[in-house]
Amino acid sequence: MAGTKLTDVIVPELFNPYVINKSMELSALVQSGIVANNSEFDKLASQAAPIINMPFFEDLTGESEQIIEGIDLTDNKITSNKDMACIIRCAKKWSATDLSAALAGTTEINFHI
Repeated sequence: MAGTKLTDVIVPELFNPYVINKSMELSALVQSGIVANNSEFDKLASQAAPIINMPFFEDLTGESEQIIEGIDLTDNKITSNKDMACIIRCAKKWSATDLSAALAGTTEINFHI
């Protein structure tokens, strides 16, 4: 008998957006505005490949220029490069029985990461 597998009950097209939305909703970094969601990164991270190409912009360099009437500022190039990133998939599970919850004096146990 084969048994039920994860792929039998979880449809990635339905499950992945829920996980992303819930993570975004509960994250203190996202709530603070330090981190923002990017659909391109979501697409890259949901790929099956463990290594992906990650394009990025090089740091901006150079000295500032004085603004002088009638003289144009110098155009500077913005350069890009590429790097490789490893997709790390990990998980942690906690569980509690109804009996342990009752003995702890609560009827519900909630964990937020």
